[in-house]
Amino acid sequence: MNIQTARQIIAERGAPKDVPADLPEGLKLGRIKNADQALQQFDPDFVRLMGDHCLRADELGYELYISFRDKDQNSSWKLFEQALEHGIDSVDNPGPALVRFFDHLDNVPDWVDYDQIYRGAVAFWRAGPLVPMVLAYSVIGVGFTGYASSRPVLFSGRMVTRNAVGQRLLESFRFIAHAYTPGGMTRFSEGFKLTVRVRMIHAAVRFTLSRMDEWDWRDWGIPINNFDATDTQAGQFGVEVVDSLAKSGVKLNKQEREDLFALTRFVGYVIGVPEEILHTNEAQAREIHALHGLLETPADEGCRKIFNGIVDYSCEESFGGYDVLPPPLAKFMTPERRKKLSRGLLCGWQPQSIIDQFEIEPDIWRFAVPVSKPFVWLYDRYTRLTPEKDEARAFGVIQEFEKAIATAKGERALAEPEQLTKDVKGNAHLIENHLKKADARVS
Repeated sequence: MNIQTARQIIAERGAPKDVPADLPEGLKLGRIKNADQALQQFDPDFVRLMGDHCLRADELGYELYISFRDKDQNSSWKLFEQALEHGIDSVDNPGPALVRFFDHLDNVPDWVDYDQIYRGAVAFWRAGPLVPMVLAYSVIGVGFTGYASSRPVLFSGRMVTRNAVGQRLLESFRFIAHAYTPGGMTRFSEGFKLTVRVRMIHAAVRFTLSRMDEWDWRDWGIPINNFDATDTQAGQFGVEVVDSLAKSGVKLNKQEREDLFALTRFVGYVIGVPEEILHTNEAQAREIHALHGLLETPADEGCRKIFNGIVDYSCEESFGGYDVLPPPLAKFMTPERRKKLSRGLLCGWQPQSIIDQFEIEPDIWRFAVPVSKPFVWLYDRYTRLTPEKDEARAFGVIQEFEKAIATAKGERALAEPEQLTKDVKGNAHLIENHLKKADARVS
């Protein structure tokens, strides 16, 4: 990441669409904490760059979504789907926003090595049934620690009511299982296409929130901003996966980590993170994640509501007969004990600061990870004797996972964007009741 070049690119691009002109600089937004400490601890230019990206988001995706509403452009959801499935050349006289968007997707950067990305996906899943547990609690659950990054989800209401939590989890798991599967990010693979569709969902949500009086620009910045988006790939699907597996007894080697972070970098590119702020290696991913954690306002009641909803649903329900917890535990433990175990696992995977933010009371289950670690380590050492079987192990757990998250006949794999925008408009009261007032935040 060349910081000076990145800041030059920002200046050349000008202001993003629909952002109020009178906002403070990124580091002075209400969501930002510990800015002075960050400027001392990290390269100040790097800190300011990421602060700038709290007020920037995916412009190509956003311009494309806006073009769907412009009758003078040959652009629509139907043509977007046609181009996604068959290529932009299959569209007669496509609108300029559609052309720019697919030019970006089809002109793959020189740093993309599909063989490496394939290996990264194998490394991601080779630990077997442990991986879905890490994804559910230490990645997706902890991902909602972010005060500002959780606001769009709360507006949607899709992680609040029980049925909505289940549907949203299914969609998240579908995206992960396809985008991070070996071979899933080639141009016409399902993972690639789902990633692009998620990108357009983000654009639709941004369009709606940007036009709502309830959206607090001075506190939260731009909806679904680049700083949060790059941390999702570098930090949540990179650092958190690697570190949670290591704490469990599965330590990826240097090559596996390089391959995995190459995968998360490319997923970030396809989902709309500007190339100039994507991590180029593990060290940069860790730097982005550490800075994000330092600058972000701690979790509030809204974040905890989302996290508790994820834990409760995954411990009380199964996904098509698939349980996040191992079958012996899921079968013989009551839902309440499963919940305690899930929170105990998090105590083993996450630092005390995260445990405190989610108000998890320590109990005997906090020893679940350290007690099981030697056994997991021995199993991992055993499987290391047959690396040629890693691919089969990865596909084995993915296939079991996919059975649970398969779409039913007529069901969409992801939320319908226009319905989602209606949901966002109808849930502004959630922000009014729980989140918007500064004195309600945890400090």
